[in-house]
Formats: sequence, structure tokens, C-alpha cells
Amino acid sequence: MDGGGGKLRRAAVLIAVAVLPTTLAPPARAQNPPAVAPKILLAFDASESMEADDGAGTPKIRAAQDAAVSLLGQLPSSTQVGLRVFGGTRPSRPIGPACRDSSLVLPLGALDRAQAEDRIRSFRAKGRTPIAYALERAAEDLGTEGSRTIILVSDGKATCPPPTPCQVAERIARGGVEMRIQAIGFNVDDEAERELRCIARAGGGVYRDADDADSLRQELRLLSTRALRRYVAKGKRIRCGPNARRATPITPGRYVDAMLPDSECWYAVDLRRGETLKASASFIPPTREVADRGRFANSSFDIVTPTFAILGRRNSSASGRPFERRGFIDGLGVVSRPIGVGQQAAATAPFSRPGRYRLRLKLQDTGAKDLYDVTGGQPYEVELAVEVLGRRGGDPAPSNDPRPPTPAAIAPNEPPATLLLVVIAGGLAALGFVGGAALLGRWRR
Repeated sequence: MDGGGGKLRRAAVLIAVAVLPTTLAPPARAQNPPAVAPKILLAFDASESMEADDGAGTPKIRAAQDAAVSLLGQLPSSTQVGLRVFGGTRPSRPIGPACRDSSLVLPLGALDRAQAEDRIRSFRAKGRTPIAYALERAAEDLGTEGSRTIILVSDGKATCPPPTPCQVAERIARGGVEMRIQAIGFNVDDEAERELRCIARAGGGVYRDADDADSLRQELRLLSTRALRRYVAKGKRIRCGPNARRATPITPGRYVDAMLPDSECWYAVDLRRGETLKASASFIPPTREVADRGRFANSSFDIVTPTFAILGRRNSSASGRPFERRGFIDGLGVVSRPIGVGQQAAATAPFSRPGRYRLRLKLQDTGAKDLYDVTGGQPYEVELAVEVLGRRGGDPAPSNDPRPPTPAAIAPNEPPATLLLVVIAGGLAALGFVGGAALLGRWRR
């Protein structure tokens, strides 16, 4: 597909919601999903080692209880909070019962602070550290809907047979983009820290260190607040064009648009000789209930040349499944070759000529319209970051558009673009080819 490149894959172009939101009528069964309050399940270590001093004169078990009670006064009353402990009731042997020692001390529900404090201060330190078993039970406590977070606090590594806590955390995280596991190491050694970091990474969360009671309170508050945040798109509001002829002209910067599933967005960027176009786009679901990632079909992001070719080559075309992995949003990134430089200067090369290049972004639904139905027909926000490398001085004047493609130039049987899916979970550091243009997650505090 070098040389002139592949042609447009299809003639019919669907209109994006930002241009004409009434073009897609919702199915009769589509409804706005009910609001589900965020759910936080604290999973606290109550093993025998928690009787030790935290280094500041306070037993670790009491420091953990104080931190949990302090947290209650800082969470919104609508938050559903629960507390599960592991260890605490059985001796270390026999190992079978000890490795199934986990109790739901505070059932998940709306905050009743007085009752919750009594429950939190009721448990004692005893026995083993069955982290994997506790994580499995905690996931069951949280159910399958809404924003769900497990915050694990432990002063050591698991002391029970496989499966390992990392394996369990990875399995739990497959339950949806809104199930996360955060971890806090409370005065831990290097081996325990490695295990807790692995749990957080596998569970789509972060790991934090706490050395004493004060730092534990601070880290617990930080992670609980993070669980209540919503991703907020940042950038200049724009409306994309519905097709290649009416692509919205843009310059380097950050933009926010909106799309319905089964629609396309088109943008135009004018490039001069020696310049390289880089862009990334992130889909942001309008509700936190977009969790069943297995239902979502492929979407794509392409650079279209001035001759209206879409190249099925590495970097200039990307495809993937939105919301495929843990984290609230996922992104796609694309990059061109330097325009009209070196081998690209040949008349038949795909990036040979300066002029108007286009970005085509497609959000594709399944045949059953899962993306559409799960939000009741609400649009999905899109955060777009565009960078032009090698640019000196101001932006070029708009180029004269070549004639639009004729039906004969369209190649509907073009092979799919090279997979180049990049997951955003706290940022797009993995999006190496997008470099400085990669999107950074911004969270409302």
C-alpha cells in the first residue's frame, strides 16, 4: 500500500452527532441508565503482624482503624462504603481455615457514620494474611454495576497458597473499566511492596506508601477521593466535519468534540514541506456504566492524504476497541511521515506533497447497538490533541483543496489498518509515537 496508498474504503459517510445529532433515532428500548452512587470497599489487613508498632508509637491495627474513621467524615454522604478485613479471627494454623479468614465488618451501603465507626473499631489483629481470598470476596461485595473501587491496606505480603493476589486482581479487573484496585503499603518491606504494586497495577489502580498513622490517613483520603472523580475533557470546543469535503480546519492544539456511535468525524490540517503530523484522540463515555468491554466493536483513526488515500501502514492508521482495558478512557494515535522529504518526495509516495491532510475518526458500534443503548443515546466526548513537528513560524495559509474523490477511487475492500491501540489510564505515556501531543488525563478534584 506504499506509493499512491490505499483509497477511501467506503463512499457512504455517517454524520457525527456534533453536526447533526438527530440523524440517529434511539431504539425503543434505549433509556437513560440510572445513576449509581460510587462504591468503595476498604480491604484492611487484620493479620497478627498488625499488632506491631507503626514506628510512631501506635499499633498498626489502631492506626488503620483511625484512618478509616477519619475517612468517613470526608466522603460525600451519597457514597456507598464498606469495610472487609482479612485475618483477625482465626489462628495461623490450620492453614486452610486461616486462609479463608475474611469478614465483611461494615456491609456496603450509604454512610451511617456512628454505626460505621463502631464496626470499624470492632476488629482485632490475628492470624494470616489471605489477600487473594479477601480480594475475591471484596469484588463480590461490590457487585457488577457502577463505579467500584477496592482500596487494599496491608503491612505485608500474602501468606497463603495460590492463586496469588496479582492473579486474582487481574481477574477482578476484567469485570469492567469501572472496577479498580488501589493499594497502600503500611510500613512494608521490599518484598511486600513488590506484591502490592503488582496488585495495584493488575487491578488498574495505583500503589501508595504509608509509613505511619498520619501518612496512612492522607493516602487513604487521596485514593478514596480519586475513586469519586470523573474524567473531564480539556480543550477548545469544536465541531467536526461530517465527511472529507467538509472537514473542519484546525491548527496544532487540544480540542473537545462529541460523537455518537456509528459516526465519523473529519478534521483538516494544512502541512508544508518537512512537517510531520501527529495526533491522538480519546473516547470518553458519558456515564460510568460503560463497563462491559467485550461488546464493543472496532473504531479507527486515520490520516488521509491530499489525494484522499487512507494508508494501511504503521502509525498513519490506527484501530482498536474503545474502553478495551482498565481505566476510564482509551485512545488512538496516528503520525505521518515528514511531508515531501527524502524518499517521501517522490511524486507517487503517500506523503510527497504539501497541502491539506485530513484526520478521520470513527466510533463504531456493534450490530446490536451496545454503545448506543448503554448510554441511552447520549454522545461520547472526544479529546483530540494535534501536533505538527518541524513547523517554523505561523501556520500555513489554507491550501486549495484538490477535487474530492470520485466513486471510482474508493476501495471498499481495503485491508484493515494496522492495530495501534493505546490505552489511557492516568495519561498516555505509552503513546510514544505521539510524543508531546499525547493526551494527559485531567481529573476533577
